[in-house]
Amino acid sequence: MGELTLTDADDGRRVGVRVGDVIMLHLTENAAGGYQWRTTHDDPARVDVRRERYDTVNPATGSAGITVWKLTAKAAGTTRIELKKSRPWEDSASAAGTFTVTLDVAG
Repeated sequence: MGELTLTDADDGRRVGVRVGDVIMLHLTENAAGGYQWRTTHDDPARVDVRRERYDTVNPATGSAGITVWKLTAKAAGTTRIELKKSRPWEDSASAAGTFTVTLDVAG
């Protein structure tokens, strides 16, 4: 079982992994401003997607931090995971950002 870390710079990337591998997403977020990452497309049959934690980068009030998501490959096949950064009261069309990764999961 391997582990791979992806960041904002990896948006749109296609990654090959194996069943059991873990992909950690480290995405910038400003939770104080209401902007949070949420999944808008996932594939629970192939990949378990869970928000793990929020890490503060700067202790100043209102500063951005890093949200950490854990993706665990469960079944072989190709799938796309998409997250959008928005405020809960806004629709996904007005998202401040998107992050997409395509996973090629080998058995």
